[in-house]
Amino acid sequence: MRAGMYLAGAGLLAVVSSTALAMDEEKSFNGINYACAGVGGESQNDPRWSNYPAKLVFAGGNGDYLSDIAVSIENAKGEPVFETVCDGPWLLVNLPPDKYRIAAVAESAYRNEFTLNVGGGHQTEHIVRFPEVMN
Repeated sequence: MRAGMYLAGAGLLAVVSSTALAMDEEKSFNGINYACAGVGGESQNDPRWSNYPAKLVFAGGNGDYLSDIAVSIENAKGEPVFETVCDGPWLLVNLPPDKYRIAAVAESAYRNEFTLNVGGGHQTEHIVRFPEVMN
């Protein structure tokens, strides 16, 4: 019986690990590389994330991380350049230097819009708060 429980536990660990790896996978949209990450210490300390010039952190009204946030980004000319639904609390985006208009939507109802200046040789981080969302 113990061996069976061990194998079932190992299978669960494999599923959890593959889910975490899938979330931290680097992807591309319209030639812009991005990643949804930030769950767990290993992900939060991943050195790849420091290479992204823009980092959005999604948080609810109680300060807890949020995921499944729809994000759309327009450049300074108002042209759409990026969109995704992020399955993690961090969205890292390899945006070229520019001023961007960003819209983030939580739970299909709560919208947060802001401007983000990207550039200057460092990572620009913005905490996107949704005070209406309480986990």
